[in-house]
Amino acid sequence: MESQTIFQGILHIFQFLGLCPVSLETSKDNPKKIANTLLGVWSIVNFALVLALTTVVFINYDSVFSPDSDVGQFNDLVKFVTVILTHGTALGEAILTRATLLSAWTRLTTVDNLFHQIGIPVTQHRMKFFRDFSAKFLIYTTLTLTIELTILATIHFDANWTRNVAITFISLLVSRMRHLHLTMFVDLIRSRLHIVRKELKQMVVITKNNHFVLKDELATKRIETRLVQMKKIYSVLWECHGDVNSSFGWSELAALMQNFIQLTCDLYWIYSVLNRNELRSIPQLVASLIPTFTAIIIMLHSCEKCLNDVRHIGFWLHNIEKDIHNISMDTLMVAAITTYMVIFIQFMPKVDESNSANETITTTTQYPFTLAIPTRPSSS
Repeated sequence: MESQTIFQGILHIFQFLGLCPVSLETSKDNPKKIANTLLGVWSIVNFALVLALTTVVFINYDSVFSPDSDVGQFNDLVKFVTVILTHGTALGEAILTRATLLSAWTRLTTVDNLFHQIGIPVTQHRMKFFRDFSAKFLIYTTLTLTIELTILATIHFDANWTRNVAITFISLLVSRMRHLHLTMFVDLIRSRLHIVRKELKQMVVITKNNHFVLKDELATKRIETRLVQMKKIYSVLWECHGDVNSSFGWSELAALMQNFIQLTCDLYWIYSVLNRNELRSIPQLVASLIPTFTAIIIMLHSCEKCLNDVRHIGFWLHNIEKDIHNISMDTLMVAAITTYMVIFIQFMPKVDESNSANETITTTTQYPFTLAIPTRPSSS
């Protein structure tokens, strides 16, 4: 129960950051119109705050960006703009796709109900997901906050750098939380796919041992029912996967672009301080890269595990014994072949063996050789 409570708190964090402008407890019986309206308004407020922050920064341009060199100033400007654009894209996409996000969550609930219909408990898998994702989220968030606050506390010698880190702190945090938000849905889908994979593996064992034939009608019917149900579940998960892609596509693309630009800008500063022999800035610059790339690694790891379960589903599905004998069809085929052979043998014309042999000898005597008339190649 503690892990479930922590997971509910994580959902509230996503909602507070404006990344989840809809109550995931919404249903036909409990529409939660007021909660959904307030969450949508809060995401719009977050978007307005981002615009206000951008305006303030550009009004105080010289106080925020490095005035030491034109290249350094342009470097910080590009980094700030991409961070703000990523933050705004994440909020805008969350607001516009809130119905699609709720649809993905509803489909996951539908999958759980389909599992219950054939007696497959999902509570244990759900609790395992709560524990794993909560631990993943808490460890990453603690690491990120520790690194960012340490950087902020150790760069007091550079006022411009301090202000730059302070104004981009929330936006960077939101872009990283967007990675974890996507990871949450990927893990939710994977936990259901893992159940499908286990069920198909169990079917393979049953059909291999019991020879899936028509003689055992009860076992055959049970296997057929579960296969049909697994097909329905996989179809719903496929649609859920489409909803998740539609809800996170643009923001993830913007986040990956921002990560690349951040890496390029930070590598420029590392080169710059090494060139000027200012080694005290190196640890902070290197540490600033850790949270971003850790979030990407976490997300890619979850996606790879999900793909691995999908591959195994295909493997086990094609190993299920499918030698169901259709007795009526077999009987018709045997009867047709037997009838054809009987009629063909009875009415086949009789051949006189002695006359056939004489005709063969005569033909050979008259024409002992077969002459091949050569042809002259045509001249051209």
